[in-house]
Amino acid sequence: MIAFGDILFEEDVLNDLLDTNENIVLAVDTSWANGRKLERDIDAVLGEHPPSKRYGASRCVPLSAIGTHIDHTEAHGEWIGLMKLSTEGSRRMRSFLENYYRDASRLETNTSLVQILNAMQEAGEDIYINYSRGRWLDVDSPDDLQL
Repeated sequence: MIAFGDILFEEDVLNDLLDTNENIVLAVDTSWANGRKLERDIDAVLGEHPPSKRYGASRCVPLSAIGTHIDHTEAHGEWIGLMKLSTEGSRRMRSFLENYYRDASRLETNTSLVQILNAMQEAGEDIYINYSRGRWLDVDSPDDLQL
């Protein structure tokens, strides 16, 4: 598991990720637009399929796009900063990073995890998202904790 240091999440968000079979899976909140986040940059996500309200529909779908460049009105959700890597997914990410940073000029730049994920996807890596609804908090200020 990889988790940003400024998030809090309920146990079932984690368990939902652990229950997926795919190698690289991002936790995506579909209720982000209900909060205060409309005014700020988010790691917006588009899935191959939008989240479904249909009972029994798969919540784990291939990632189509991720980043702050995605129009909020088009986004299917927000990546909360939680990612599952299977043993194979960890191997693939490590291999990708070793190759990526062979270019020494990249060592001198601040590359975000979203940029790495986009580069991995461009290189043909399958990345998935797992839709959930709420049950997490991004703590950027004392006001967030009051929420």
